[in-house]
Amino acid sequence: MSNKMFTRLKMALYVLILILAELIQTSVFGSLRLGIIPCVMPVAVSCISVREGAENGGIFGLAGGCLWAWSTHLSYYGAWCIVAMTAVGVLAGLVVERFLLQGIKTALTISAGAVILTDGLYTLFSLFSRIAPFYSIFTTFLPGAVISMILCLLFYPLTLAVSRIGGSHG
Repeated sequence: MSNKMFTRLKMALYVLILILAELIQTSVFGSLRLGIIPCVMPVAVSCISVREGAENGGIFGLAGGCLWAWSTHLSYYGAWCIVAMTAVGVLAGLVVERFLLQGIKTALTISAGAVILTDGLYTLFSLFSRIAPFYSIFTTFLPGAVISMILCLLFYPLTLAVSRIGGSHG
């Protein structure tokens, strides 16, 4: 296979990882009715950005944000998903390209920052606009963030395997 075909295969597999993240977030945790829904999409985008850099991270952040926005109710939250995920993809890729080594510790750290940026700011907005009570930080946000970090341990090996396709070890 040519190098172009390997690149296309990698991109298609990354899109499948984003779809898997959305399915885990909406279908699996949505149907469990635990009251806790982790932010899986920021974790998946962070793991892809750690392996692929800022440019591809921004592209997959935009794609992941669109998937995430289309699965929620179309409101300001949907627009926030698109903007935040694109920013997460670019910033995560830039930080890894400039300052950090690619690895599971870096992916966990960047994923934690991504969850705080996306779901944490939305939770704070909900608190200050009195949509949610104060204790929702402890009952929904923190348990969801912990589950998201556990899911990072699933997504990082997947993105590591995909990034090695075609002999490029990113």
